[in-house]
Amino acid sequence: MKKTALIIITAFMAAVFGFSEIKYIEIKSAEDIPIIYLKRIEDLEEIINEYGVKIGYRGNGFLIVCAENAYFHFPMNGYYTISDYKTGESLKFKTGNDFYEATLELGFEDSQSYYFYKSNDFASKNDTVLALKNGFKNSRDFYDARQNGISTNSDYQNFLAAEEKGFDSTSDYFQAMELKFSYGREYYSAMEAGFHNADEVKAAAEWGLPTFSDYETFLKVQKQIDSFCENMKLTK
Repeated sequence: MKKTALIIITAFMAAVFGFSEIKYIEIKSAEDIPIIYLKRIEDLEEIINEYGVKIGYRGNGFLIVCAENAYFHFPMNGYYTISDYKTGESLKFKTGNDFYEATLELGFEDSQSYYFYKSNDFASKNDTVLALKNGFKNSRDFYDARQNGISTNSDYQNFLAAEEKGFDSTSDYFQAMELKFSYGREYYSAMEAGFHNADEVKAAAEWGLPTFSDYETFLKVQKQIDSFCENMKLTK
């Protein structure tokens, strides 16, 4: 099954990139022959196309082609074919082994999802893709968020912030922020005492008034006193 899928991928990429795959022959080693070591896949392809190379000798981690009585060596980094090498490199896979495991065994279509899956503890490919799509940084946060009925990382971070500051819900947290409260205990205590925002709580505290009712009464009395004083000035 793996070999069949590999052939399909190779044929597809050859059609896309316009590169005709050579025939590969497995060898154990390449000793006692003069070898030219190549660093770029583009140079290898140019040699194959220029000299009409039809056969490549594939060893453990390398590929050798012969052209004009010269042997050219290229490190394949775990890839079986040139087309697979180009595809894996373009998708930013680190090695051919990673590329084949991701695409043939696990069904990933890109290296980001694959390496995210490998570095975490996701139960499935679908969970991995969903976590990435919704901005999660790791599997632990993803599953904790899911357990709490949360689907995106931004909502999860708000949930954590609300929990850390002592709020019962993120809706309470957002409302408290709008009313200039920093912590849940302050917010809930103020709401229970009838206050509407943190500014009222601060102003009432300056006069030692514990409830909004007390503060409201104080304001009314203060207004009456101010009005009385103003009238006294006018009568002088």
